[in-house]
Amino acid sequence: MTKQQLIDLADAVLDGVCAIGGFEEIEQIANDGWPEDAELTIDSPELREMIQQRAESIVNGEDGDDVEEEEDEE
Repeated sequence: MTKQQLIDLADAVLDGVCAIGGFEEIEQIANDGWPEDAELTIDSPELREMIQQRAESIVNGEDGDDVEEEEDEE
């Protein structure tokens, strides 16, 4: 699975979580990660990590763009 596919799948999971449980559920995932006892259709450690990363970016109010930051060379 490519990184973009992981991002898209994580975003879809979080959209569903927010629709059902609200923003509080997103905050909980950002803090604790995806619950161990909650199954995912396509489950992997990478997907669980991406879900938590995307939840953190939502909670922190970061832009949803997937642009990687470049280090300034001085």
